[in-house]
Order: sequence, then C-alpha cells, then structure tokens
Amino acid sequence: MSTVRESCRCGATFEFHATDPLTPSTTLLCKLGSLIVHADEGSGKNAHPADIDTFLSLLRDPEVVEWLAAMRALALLPVKRS
Repeated sequence: MSTVRESCRCGATFEFHATDPLTPSTTLLCKLGSLIVHADEGSGKNAHPADIDTFLSLLRDPEVVEWLAAMRALALLPVKRS
C-alpha cells in the first residue's frame, strides 16, 4: 500500500492509502467495465438518462476515485483537459 496525494482546484490536498493500481480488485474491474458500457450507451443516439446517472455515480465511487488518483500519480492516465 502506498500513500497518494491529490490536490483539487480549490487548493485542498487529500492524502490516502492506495492499493497497487496495476492489480485492481474484482469489484473495481466490474465498476470500470460498467463505466465503459454506460459511457458507450450514454453517448449513442438512444442514450438513456439512467446511463448518464449511473456513469456519473460510478465516477464518484470511492474505489474508482482512489484508483484514478493512483493511476494519475504513476502518470498512466491522460491529463484531464480543463
């Protein structure tokens, strides 16, 4: 387990312990897969509001947030455009 520091736009810094992002848990893999499916469904011409709501909810999931921060710390994710 490693310590990850993440700063937000408001200037606050968060520190938490993260597991190895390169060996995600089964639950995290399911959540990441769900994000992909709901993003695909939500971006199509038959998009349903439930897909968008589920997608946004999964993006706020603590396990997903932790994994994203750990992957950013390793520079393994694209930098988000502002």
